[in-house]
Amino acid sequence: LYIKWSEAPRHEWITQSACQPGTVFYSTGMEWRGPNGERWIDGCTVNNKPRWLLAEDPLAIGGPYLVEKMYTEQHIALAVNYITVRGVELFETLIDRNAHAKALKERFCKDVNLVSDVVTLKAKFTPSAAHMQQLNDKQPLTDQGVTANTQLFIEYDQDVYNAMMVGRAMGWLTA
Repeated sequence: LYIKWSEAPRHEWITQSACQPGTVFYSTGMEWRGPNGERWIDGCTVNNKPRWLLAEDPLAIGGPYLVEKMYTEQHIALAVNYITVRGVELFETLIDRNAHAKALKERFCKDVNLVSDVVTLKAKFTPSAAHMQQLNDKQPLTDQGVTANTQLFIEYDQDVYNAMMVGRAMGWLTA
């Protein structure tokens, strides 16, 4: 989430803040278009501090950043566990309920700079389940039983995993 803590949308200082997908923000309804076409919305004040929230940036990958609530009902907030040299991390996203598993996998790969051919998306539908189930790339997530409570995991191709572990052991990849 990108924020301008100011009454004036032309304010140049922009801060970045972590934000969980599905978080609700309230707006005054005012909008402002930046010089590069980015769309800022006037967020309701927090602790008497005015703020502008970046909703959309046509020059950035992965947008829009914020969507109106009426469009979120057809989406689902998902969290995907994946391993890095730092240990297990979490990728969180808000995705269309009818999106295929491949769309989620490609969004993850774009975020971590991998090609989607080297990863598999797996699900554990109950915490007590003994095994994870591989998701079919060509089927919608919800048709495969995925909900916001489903534990999702990325499994790397064996060569990618081995290369990552060798890089870590050699000190090439650091936390």
